[in-house]
Amino acid sequence: MEIPFGRLRAGSRGTVGMTRGDAGMTEGDEDGRVRDHAPTLESERRWAELFARPGSEDLLEGLADEALSEHRAGRTRPLNVDDL
Repeated sequence: MEIPFGRLRAGSRGTVGMTRGDAGMTEGDEDGRVRDHAPTLESERRWAELFARPGSEDLLEGLADEALSEHRAGRTRPLNVDDL
């Protein structure tokens, strides 16, 4: 899901809202969109915070190396998204 970040605005009480740029968008529509996107926005904020920590790049590089090593050793299997 792509979030239109260019249309986000900070609201009162620390909330995140979206502008009513769409023709005919009511306040209720806006509230619904904010509720729909709030978990994604919070997740994105959390990931950005984690990636900004010192050492996170080295940790991710190590995890990637480990995953490639396991794959090359035949210890992985294809992911079938239909089984999720």
